[in-house]
Amino acid sequence: FRFVKFSMPSIPDFETLFSQVQLFISTCNGEHIRYATDTFAGLCHQLTNALVERKQPLRGISILRQAIDKMQMNTNQLTSIHADLCQV
Repeated sequence: FRFVKFSMPSIPDFETLFSQVQLFISTCNGEHIRYATDTFAGLCHQLTNALVERKQPLRGISILRQAIDKMQMNTNQLTSIHADLCQV
């Protein structure tokens, strides 16, 4: 659902979508996320792209750090979300 919204050429209400994704990432259960890492990483990637396109990449730093914390099994593990963090 959120992928479809992020992939739209012009997101009608980006601020609402941004807030929903931010809330989801901050409140989701890390154990559950690890069962759907591709989908979770895809959501983070779409968020990164949307922020970069809007020239607002700094808004993604704290959200992506939270996402990485949720997805990692230990602090030495690199995830695909690290690449998104480097972009912002």
